[in-house]
Amino acid sequence: TLTGAGLVSITGSGSGTWSGGILSGNLATQGSSTLNLGGGTKYLNGGTLSNAGTLNWSAGNIEIYADSTLTNSGTLNLGGLTSFGLTTGTGLGGCCSQTYTLTLNNNGTLNANVGTGNSVFLGNYSSGWARYGNVALNNNGNLNVNSGTLAINAGGGAGSGTSAGTFTIASGAILNFAGGSQTLSSASTEAGAGTLAISGGTFTGNGAE
Repeated sequence: TLTGAGLVSITGSGSGTWSGGILSGNLATQGSSTLNLGGGTKYLNGGTLSNAGTLNWSAGNIEIYADSTLTNSGTLNLGGLTSFGLTTGTGLGGCCSQTYTLTLNNNGTLNANVGTGNSVFLGNYSSGWARYGNVALNNNGNLNVNSGTLAINAGGGAGSGTSAGTFTIASGAILNFAGGSQTLSSASTEAGAGTLAISGGTFTGNGAE
């Protein structure tokens, strides 16, 4: 468990692994450093995760138990076949119908390398476990869906985000805005031969394609 108001940084060319436990404090990567997210379930309990290096997520749910923030100004690679921003209501943040939001600010490069036929969910809801998860996606950098499906607020997530960056969807890949609210400013662009799907929520597209 990492708690407190101080900042823990990974600097230089160093690397670290987060394979489980709770982040309630502030964790940052700097410069050419790398943080690998693997192993089992990891918990954001009001913490702030800032990446200016490379952040690789390859395994394990990331669940939120209090409003939390992830800011990427480096490279964020999503490869885990699971949920980022899924919230459960037991153990840390209350019970059952608690709803929390992960604010995901992408000011760098976010790559979804999910694999054909697979999906990563940013924000999710499961009625069977009374799980609620909202992701407020603010993409002001480059978001690339290179393979598989990247679903935003699938199954009832209600995050609200505004984006002025670039969304690039490779051939055969899918970017699905499935819930919540997403607004693209006039500076935003969408490129690539893949599929932009809008299956739920509110989508306002003021950008150029």
